[in-house]
Amino acid sequence: MIFGEVMGIIWIGAFIVAMNEFVVICSAATWYFSRKDIKDNDGIAGDSDVWKGMVWSWRYHCGSLALGSSILTCMWLIRGLFEYVGNKME
Repeated sequence: MIFGEVMGIIWIGAFIVAMNEFVVICSAATWYFSRKDIKDNDGIAGDSDVWKGMVWSWRYHCGSLALGSSILTCMWLIRGLFEYVGNKME
């Protein structure tokens, strides 16, 4: 039961990091492909849309981000186990 809780905590951390990276990537992409010759309501040309990245991450990519986070969690736990065994063998 403790192993499941530790795995869940690590997975939640990896999921939050994956969502954060996805939002940063979406905001950079929307800024790069925005029109820089037309000024918006705030007078600044070429805005990035962070909220669009948040919506896309929850609406379209939540499953793939969760799956990638679970794969990373399994790999990190296996690596940690081997590191522990390697340190005990020394």
